[in-house]
Amino acid sequence: MNKQTLLLFASLPLLAQSAAKQPNTEPQHLIAFLGDSFAAGEGAPSNTGDKWVNEPCHLSQENGRHRAAEILGALVPARRVFTSSGFKTVDDFQVKDVACTGATITEGILGPYAGINRMRPAGPGPNSIQPPQIDQIESWMKASPRNRDSVDTVVISIGGNDVGFAKIISECMNPLAGDCNDSDYLQSMMNNGNFYMPHLIGYNRLRQAFIDMDAKIREKLKPSRIILVGYPNGLRDEYGNLCDEFNENFHILPDGDGFKPSSFGGATVHVKAPESSFIETELIARINTERKSIAANLGWQFIDIQPFTRNHGFCSNKPWFNTPKTTWRDQEDFNGTAHPNATGYKVYQNFLVRELARAHGIRLTSPVTGHHEQFSFQLAKRGGGQFIGDFSDRFSGFPYTVLHHRNFVAHAKFLLDPNPSRFTEIRLEVSSTDFAFNPPASDIRVITPAGGLVQDGMIRADFNTAQYDDNDLLFIRWRFKHVPFWDPAAAPVVSYSTVAKYRVHGILPLIPAND
Repeated sequence: MNKQTLLLFASLPLLAQSAAKQPNTEPQHLIAFLGDSFAAGEGAPSNTGDKWVNEPCHLSQENGRHRAAEILGALVPARRVFTSSGFKTVDDFQVKDVACTGATITEGILGPYAGINRMRPAGPGPNSIQPPQIDQIESWMKASPRNRDSVDTVVISIGGNDVGFAKIISECMNPLAGDCNDSDYLQSMMNNGNFYMPHLIGYNRLRQAFIDMDAKIREKLKPSRIILVGYPNGLRDEYGNLCDEFNENFHILPDGDGFKPSSFGGATVHVKAPESSFIETELIARINTERKSIAANLGWQFIDIQPFTRNHGFCSNKPWFNTPKTTWRDQEDFNGTAHPNATGYKVYQNFLVRELARAHGIRLTSPVTGHHEQFSFQLAKRGGGQFIGDFSDRFSGFPYTVLHHRNFVAHAKFLLDPNPSRFTEIRLEVSSTDFAFNPPASDIRVITPAGGLVQDGMIRADFNTAQYDDNDLLFIRWRFKHVPFWDPAAAPVVSYSTVAKYRVHGILPLIPAND
């Protein structure tokens, strides 16, 4: 063996050691946000600086995704690594959001799209053709300093426009049209699509379109996981009643392909309960059910947010959705109608913080509790629990009615928002002493909700009004024992909802007390 060969063999371990010591400068977390108007944040323009991050797409920093990324990104520290060219800072948490209002699977996700340009009734908007969203993400992930050939997570919202979301909402609000729930044209369009609008494919071709999209996403982006976000439900008030001829004292008239403010005609006041029911059943519930089934078959994760928006519709006392009046006020068009406002999009934020933290192994420093709702009550007969009904519409200002009578019980309801914790106990606590004054344990009645533990969603428990006398003051709260999902061995943490105060009346409603 000659000297050169010996030197070569001697240097191999050093070369291997040097290669092994080369620092990894690729970011550890790459997340892509794709989708339509509900992903972009239509209806919630920023009130500071520019209204839109991307104006042709109405991409808003208030869409829930941006805020979730800010929260998680702050918990992932940057790395300082030494390379052959010196020290380098690596941002390990990087996100790209390319969602666009009006996008469909064929025009937006897989193909180019003109943005809201084609949606504007008052003439052309910004002349900006958007490249296919998967191409935008592919270029981003491969560009320096990322230099990645795959993303870790794709979060997507799509499918509503493929079955005619905008057209259905417009027809139901149109004061000069008939009731949209009786429209054979809308039913045909939703099922079969529209020959003159190839991007509108209808329910009958939706599954195959998702299969094709899945193949392209996996081919180009190679994600470790895909999360499909459900659509919210903005058709009910705070009592769960369907929105019915809600009058916001704002009028519109058809104008070309859209609407314009007018002194004549109606908007939300024109939407009757049967039309709200049609939108809820044939559009929101149906598209969510179909997409949930598709997601399961494709190995995607599906997030259902309907239970958390159901009692905050456009006609509620605390609306999380836009009407024509509010969207015209905030963005001078009607594109945000029937979309969440900034508060509504926080539901998306809460879910995404929880799910992305879980998926990426990011430890949250505090729980994300979102909006815990105040209590509501429904009257039911004792025994079989036959539902009698609530009487909220008969007593202005009273949230729910519970009669004080030995033959009745009340179903107490409470909405638990998305929370990155595992609950070990949930219970309703009722006392005749304000909890702020530490009532004795003997004075606290504990009611365990039916159905066992609830991760999140609507919690229900039976509340026996016959145990109290007329004119009693009651204090009610929910108690939660939970552990953070990242540390299942941790001791449970006890937390409580806001305390609600009521006065019992023999034949009148259970009234929120002011004294």
